[in-house]
Amino acid sequence: MDIGQLPDVEVYNRWLEYNDPDAPPATFEDIRAHYRRHPYVPIARSSIRRGVIQGPIGPIVPPPVASQIEEGRRLRVFLDQTGRPPAQLETRGRSIFLWNWRGTKIIGEGNSGVVGLFEFDPLVPGQPRVKKVVIKQMHTEVAGDLNGEAIVMLNCQDASFSDHIVKVLTSSDDIENTVIRRLLMEYCPQGSVQGLLDRRIARILPFKEITLWRIFECLVDALSVLETGRELTLSIDPNVRTAVENKVADWNVVLHLDIKPDNVVMGNRNRKHTETPVCKLADFGLATEYIDDPDPQEADAKNEMLRECGSPGYFAPEQFTPRWNYENWRETEVAGVFGSATNIWGIGAIMYQQVSHRTDHEPVLLCSQNANPPNNLFPFTPEYLINQAAAKGVTYGPDIQDQLYSDTLKHMILECLYERPANRCKLIDMKYVINKAIDQIIDESGPDGDDWTDLDLPETGDPVINPTPFLPPAPPDPLAAAPVPAPIPFLIPVPVAAAVPAALPAVAPAAFGFLCQWIFPVDHRRAGQQCKLKRRQVISPRIRCAVHLDPVRFP
Repeated sequence: MDIGQLPDVEVYNRWLEYNDPDAPPATFEDIRAHYRRHPYVPIARSSIRRGVIQGPIGPIVPPPVASQIEEGRRLRVFLDQTGRPPAQLETRGRSIFLWNWRGTKIIGEGNSGVVGLFEFDPLVPGQPRVKKVVIKQMHTEVAGDLNGEAIVMLNCQDASFSDHIVKVLTSSDDIENTVIRRLLMEYCPQGSVQGLLDRRIARILPFKEITLWRIFECLVDALSVLETGRELTLSIDPNVRTAVENKVADWNVVLHLDIKPDNVVMGNRNRKHTETPVCKLADFGLATEYIDDPDPQEADAKNEMLRECGSPGYFAPEQFTPRWNYENWRETEVAGVFGSATNIWGIGAIMYQQVSHRTDHEPVLLCSQNANPPNNLFPFTPEYLINQAAAKGVTYGPDIQDQLYSDTLKHMILECLYERPANRCKLIDMKYVINKAIDQIIDESGPDGDDWTDLDLPETGDPVINPTPFLPPAPPDPLAAAPVPAPIPFLIPVPVAAAVPAALPAVAPAAFGFLCQWIFPVDHRRAGQQCKLKRRQVISPRIRCAVHLDPVRFP
């Protein structure tokens, strides 16, 4: 803020609380006095504050699933506001099928609108090629439109044909010529990355590293579309150690400004994503093209507006830094320095959450259950080497070094989270390193990552403890002969009191073939997975195979 400019008390206090929750609110006079006494950003101390790990973080219990009554109420409100199904769902020749589309589920809801799922009646003949679509509908009391969001998404879609940006199904003619308050988009059946993380936390099931690299690559591909208009490609020249840009002419960097796990959704397998769901960037409601303005006043006004965009916990340092409160904030190389690096901070925060799902503080707490983004209150300068070089400056996430993943993965995340945007990773380098890391894991351990059932979204939306359902034993054939009891094993006689006769061993119950119910503990390489042995097992309250039958070793 410049000297002489009237301070915005509400904005000042909001960022003051974000950077220091214990600070008392400042008054107008307090703010003016601060600007007079401290016009310049203080010089950094020679010893920058180090982050302190407070110990393992307790388990995070995912929020309960909304009741059917509440879901039904929200769905009715959505349908009342939506009205008839959008005409764009059918071509003119299929207009008679329009009323076979039904709103079936609320996917998400925000301050400005709601997102719902529309499905075509499966019992009606003449099924369309796409049977499920998502409709983003603005609330009736909210002014504005969705044209800006649709245009940004459509530009990314038309320029790149990328699988990593959610596709818009509303026609470009409607977007350009009419006011859009209902936007049709593709349906991604696997839910969001946040939902995936919550389910795995509930099951105490960390990600395998190759799965994290594949998610990371999807995010990099999405950001390359925002930066250059097209995805990066890898050079066939082995001496080239970066990816190759394919920039669209006259393309301006797109700032998403709300990158978080809730806004990354997952589709199904496709030809390029055979092992994990394809991750797609969604919700471009705050997205904007960033163009350097030659007018300093216009540039300052735009940067101050961009500072307010985003979600708490996912603001980048160029937004939340206290350097904004000084006269020379433009010279700090942090405040207001928006660009592609702002997007990179967002995916770094997402990957930090995925990696922090696992730690080795104690054997019992193999999974730290930390689903939070990096804490802006704990900047630190790593004392160890980052990618075989000294740290470039302050970054975030001091506890990441304790995680049980490779330094290559952890250090790339730390480089995404550097405070100074110029120090953060470049997408062309990230794409190359990610592919090399995936190739190395495949060479050493094979291509198998997490099982598809461990990444799949259950239809009910509830956390799944065992992805493979338990099958009850089939009843015996009533016409078949009764099963023969197991023979009584030979026992060594044990002296007993004369008044108490020795008890005969119990006859073993009947046996049938089914799955063992043993779940591997958190310190096992198959933590959270069910034993897959299928044999003739003893039917009892403890459904176990011969390996896990001992109640002492396997309680």
